[in-house]
Amino acid sequence: MKKSETGKNPAKRRFLTPLLIFTAGLVALMLFAQLAVDQIRSVIPSYEYGIANVITYAGVILLSVAWTSWLFLFSGMGFWKSKALPIGLVVLTCATLYCYRPVNDGALGISRFKCIFAKVKYDPMEITGEAIAVEQSKSTDFWQFLGANRDGVVENVTLRSNWSDNPPEVVWKKRIGKGWSGFAAVGDHAFTLEQRNEREIVTCRKISSGDIIWAHEHEQRHEAPMGGVGPRSTPTVYAGKVFANGGTGMLMCIDAETGKLIWQQDVPKLVGIEMTEKTNIQGVTYQIENSTLMWGRSCSPLIYKDTVIVPAGGPQNGKQVTLIAFAVTDGTEKWRGGDLSIGYGSPSLVKLCDTEQVLLTTEAQVASFDPANGKLLWSVERGGHSNGDAQSSQPVVIDSQTLLLTKGYGLGGELIKLEKTDNQWTTQSLWKNRRVLQTKFTNAIKNGKYVYAISDRVLECVDIGTGKRIWRNLRVGHGQMLLVGQHLIVQTERGDIVLVDAKPEWLEERGRLKRVLRGRCWNTMCVQNGYLLVRSEDQAACIKLPVVSDNPDPSND
Repeated sequence: MKKSETGKNPAKRRFLTPLLIFTAGLVALMLFAQLAVDQIRSVIPSYEYGIANVITYAGVILLSVAWTSWLFLFSGMGFWKSKALPIGLVVLTCATLYCYRPVNDGALGISRFKCIFAKVKYDPMEITGEAIAVEQSKSTDFWQFLGANRDGVVENVTLRSNWSDNPPEVVWKKRIGKGWSGFAAVGDHAFTLEQRNEREIVTCRKISSGDIIWAHEHEQRHEAPMGGVGPRSTPTVYAGKVFANGGTGMLMCIDAETGKLIWQQDVPKLVGIEMTEKTNIQGVTYQIENSTLMWGRSCSPLIYKDTVIVPAGGPQNGKQVTLIAFAVTDGTEKWRGGDLSIGYGSPSLVKLCDTEQVLLTTEAQVASFDPANGKLLWSVERGGHSNGDAQSSQPVVIDSQTLLLTKGYGLGGELIKLEKTDNQWTTQSLWKNRRVLQTKFTNAIKNGKYVYAISDRVLECVDIGTGKRIWRNLRVGHGQMLLVGQHLIVQTERGDIVLVDAKPEWLEERGRLKRVLRGRCWNTMCVQNGYLLVRSEDQAACIKLPVVSDNPDPSND
């Protein structure tokens, strides 16, 4: 075939038309995957935003390969246009991605790009060391994960619903150490975990000012490519002590008034898990446990009488210990219970069928244990893997015999009924609905006959009795929420604070504070004495809420 006068081969251009058709079709598929998540989920319940993002990434890679191949082989262009330019773009892209790593959101999306050489900035650790008294009220203090009852419900507080006339006030905001820990609070003091380089730190801050009263430090650091850096659990404050579970599984008991260590236990070591030490690209050393728990220890310690209970785990392909209990006073091991692999849920103490028991979301089950000795009472299969489609959402107690289970990754909600006859337990599934209550980092909250949840990034209301969705609205990402009176306080993944009426008729947004924090806001919240304490991966803030002090009926604002 003869070449044209320009020296180009026109026959090669014939491949441009099918390439354009392929590009248009693939772009349409990517747009459909992103914009029609709810419609696709009605046919394929396991479909979620994470899958949509994977489809988008695959499409971008395919288009890049297709157009690069066309430029190299079929474009008929000169050397600089067809080869040197694509090579230069590939080199520039690789160099950029080496220096600027994508930071994922909770659905495998890219929330931003971060320079790997940038220095992490913290506010200085200026410790006041002032003498404090920690006098706890179990009914009004937010002294543990998700509040006094570990259910995300804040009692004895009524909010003013009109934030236009009664706006909340940001009292302080600080750059603190990294991590996904929330705050626990007693009186005017709040406790949390944070990571500063190789040091994992338990801090006590004054709520009204944010000043650090004391800090307990030790050389431990958890880090995971997708899960980020730092501790994941929320401390528990009990009887003048702070119980904190580090990202690598170091359980610490600390004096709540002085910050001095009383005792500690290396839980992974006790159950035979070895640690691998690595160094990241900044030269910082961190530890990863050799088990299926790839995203670190996220469970908050549970107090039962004179014991503190945490999930234990075990080595890969080795013996598993589900729960382990220690004496509150000196850390002596009291018992071990169960052989189920653990997940990312925290144990909670509940009463079902007139029996006190510890509920735990494990790797692939929701299970119940005797708090006195760790004996397994019953379990329900809830498929999952702690290195993949992981479970972290807490079971929701509906009444003395009924329990609501929620999870993302297409599993959805399930209502189960429990019965106990002659110390034998039976479970019955009342309904399952894979299309609702797809919680990932968050927990569903009960209010009357309805339950509210952030289901695959969108706030929704579900009828508990039927499992049917009432409404689905307000895209918030994988944020967090609390029920305060008849209002939901929602923290979006991007740092907005939103006030929503907790009612089944429709969703009504009452107020919003925009971008209170930067970074991913996966941390649970805390409400204490009219203050809202929030965290992101590297910031913390305190917000004074408009609280009704003399009128319990917010409709009279």
